[in-house]
Order: sequence, then C-alpha cells, then structure tokens
Amino acid sequence: MKIMYVCPWPLKKPTFEAKDYPKSEFGFYTMCRDGVDIFSYAPKRSGIVKTIWKMCPSVFAPLFTQIGCLKYQDKCDIIYIGFDMHLMPLAIMKMVGLCHKPVFVLSHFTYNYHYTKIWWKKIYKIIERWFVTRYIDRLSFANDVLLKVAVQGGALNKKHWNVANWGAVTEFYDRNIYKEKIFQENKQRRRYGLK
Repeated sequence: MKIMYVCPWPLKKPTFEAKDYPKSEFGFYTMCRDGVDIFSYAPKRSGIVKTIWKMCPSVFAPLFTQIGCLKYQDKCDIIYIGFDMHLMPLAIMKMVGLCHKPVFVLSHFTYNYHYTKIWWKKIYKIIERWFVTRYIDRLSFANDVLLKVAVQGGALNKKHWNVANWGAVTEFYDRNIYKEKIFQENKQRRRYGLK
C-alpha cells in the first residue's frame, strides 16, 4: 500500500536518526521511520501560482495543494492529510468524482459551528461539515477532546469516531504554568499578554 502525504510545503525523506525527526509533520517522518511506502506531495510555487499564493497564503495554499494532489493520485493507494487544512475543496472534488482514492485525515478541527459568533463563519462551518463528513473517507481526531466537541456539533457518522491520541489536550495547559516565578515579573507578564 502506497500513501501520498499531502502538504503545502515540500518534505524530504529523512536521512537522520529516528530520535531526531520533527514531530510537527504529523506522521510523515514516523511512517518513513517505520518503513511505510509513503511519499509527499507539495505544489510547486512558480509563475502565477507563486504570485497568487503570496496574496493570501492561508486561502490559496490549501486550495492549490488539494487541487494539485489530484495529478498524483494514480501513484498512491491512499491520500493522507495530517495537518490543519480546511478540506471542503477536496470533499467537493470527491463528490463530483475528480478524486477517486480514499482520503484519510488526522483532523485538528472539530467542524463544530457552535463556537463561532460570526454568522458567515457559522454558515461556512455548517456547509464544510456537511461536505467533509460525507465525502472524506475517514476522519481521525487528534485527541478525545476534539472528538467529543465534534460529536456535540451535530450528527457525526460512527466511521469518523477515531482518536489518534496525538496533539494537545487541555490537561496539558491546565498545569497553572502562569503561576511560575518567571510570569510574576511585570515585564514577562506583559510579554505573554498576562495582566
């Protein structure tokens, strides 16, 4: 089974010891270390694509990445996305039949629209949730908290009730680190936005 790891920036197969690999690539280096047949795809940034990309990278990077990966889908058995990316374009491409490979996502989003106050964001999240949960083959949430919030956001197919046990959980941040001595100094408190 060959896996295509879709990412907006280029990744290379590691040539370093397994203990030194970066954890930020959400499984790519782990799978390389474990001998999984995996390659990464990132769009080339040249010409007009580079110009458009620079205008609004948060919008165009995921869009170009998802459209571009379709060229290489015949070289893999599974498409894997393991980082924060809104997936509505890929879900729509699966719906219309442009993407015919199974898509597995390690989701860092809950797709829960209840936590936003802005009306147009609520509408976007409702539409995105509808497409993603129907057309992406498998969502696996980074931790139990994200899965719980996703389920609270509305009906979520049981096939998506997966937890990777990867990522931050609130217990990590609830250790009262802000009470340590370094944060008691006024200069440091201002630096970190604490009153």
